[in-house]
Amino acid sequence: MEIHGEIENRAVLCFDTGLKERAFAQAGLSRLVMQEGIIVKRNGSVEKWKIEGVAEREGNMVVWGKDFNGQPLDILLERGTDEALNAVRFWWDALLLLNQTIVEVKKAVSVVPCGVICSNDALLFLPEQLVARYVEAQGQTVDKIMRYVHPDLTGQSAVVWSFACILYRIFSGNDAFPAVDADILRQDIREGVFSPIHFVRPGIDGRIDALLQRTFLPSSQAFPSLEDFSFLNDAALLSIDAFIHSLSEEETKNLSVESARFSKKQERLTRIRRFFKRNRGIVIGAVAAVVIAVVVIGSVIQDRANLPNTKGMTPLHVVETYYTAMGNLDHIVMNGCVLKKAGKDDIDMVTELFVLSKVRQAYEIGKPPSIISAQTWLENGAQPTTAIVFGISHLEVKPLSVEDGEVSFRAEYKLWAPAFNPSPNDETLDSPRIPGEQPRVDEISLALHKGLWRITEIKRSLGR
Repeated sequence: MEIHGEIENRAVLCFDTGLKERAFAQAGLSRLVMQEGIIVKRNGSVEKWKIEGVAEREGNMVVWGKDFNGQPLDILLERGTDEALNAVRFWWDALLLLNQTIVEVKKAVSVVPCGVICSNDALLFLPEQLVARYVEAQGQTVDKIMRYVHPDLTGQSAVVWSFACILYRIFSGNDAFPAVDADILRQDIREGVFSPIHFVRPGIDGRIDALLQRTFLPSSQAFPSLEDFSFLNDAALLSIDAFIHSLSEEETKNLSVESARFSKKQERLTRIRRFFKRNRGIVIGAVAAVVIAVVVIGSVIQDRANLPNTKGMTPLHVVETYYTAMGNLDHIVMNGCVLKKAGKDDIDMVTELFVLSKVRQAYEIGKPPSIISAQTWLENGAQPTTAIVFGISHLEVKPLSVEDGEVSFRAEYKLWAPAFNPSPNDETLDSPRIPGEQPRVDEISLALHKGLWRITEIKRSLGR
């Protein structure tokens, strides 16, 4: 995708729209002439770059502007060299410089690699609409734009997400989200279906690995900021290799085994999650309209009259009550243990299973329970079963700190849930099977609220 050319005997940047004159006019793309880019120089100065005209070349309409001696960032990323890393550092500095006007900048210019032209002394951020039209004309929207743009994020979060994709590419040589189909790619991005970079690039700096996971996992409650990546500018770490640590033969072998296990589990979870999404309406819709009105709403109304709270509980008691309630599908008690959106994903999951259990009780009268607690299943010998096993086992809660009226604990446990069961198919859907579990490590913060201890935040990571 060559952008350097010559028009009217002068060197320019030119962008082929892929449209003939009539189609160009019908699409209203003459408005592109009004778009502006931004040049950020290493000395901190900022200036505008303007589109200067439209010309016809080889039958297509070409938009052009003043020449800028440099290369698109995506070309540098493909090389995976220290030159590319330095360009990414410069990109990071430039975005921090523009941080005060990031909303305005995001609307005006592109931050995806193909929309940023890099030289030693300056960066050119091209107009976003121009980049979108030019890339679409090349038939490369998925590869050049969609891989670096989250479909739901905006503003500063969107920029951080794009930056994380760039880091993943430069340190691993691969795309974080490599799907070639646009719909599957968007779904993978929204669900955080990616391979952690420490599997793709063994020995990668743990800070990079942790920040990328915080960025890409939708369940993350600690989304990073651009400033969190400041260690990349450490003067002692000027090359890509400086962020890669050597591993012993045993560590490499263990990592390979762990990677294979992770890939299989992620594939199962993704298939199961999407299976339930596709069939949720069929499973719940027809029956839920009647049953929920009779069973669930009545239960909720009754519960709301006597909502549980944490009166008289110590912080440790609150934490233990929260996890016990989760295992018992008691979303009401869980709500009483938290403030605002703390534990929202847990409560939503338990609420869905609670509704499903009520629906099936009404629909499958006389049949054995379709959902059993993990503790009951374990106590009965942990035999293969066709029932849904849900709950918590091996819970260990340890205090972490007490400061400024806040208390924190570390909870380690295993969560047994439908999402971790082997993927259902024609052969196994009705066959007894061993349910799956996910080791978890939570850091729980609590604070006094109106005289009661309540959970204010849950930071979650996967255990071993």
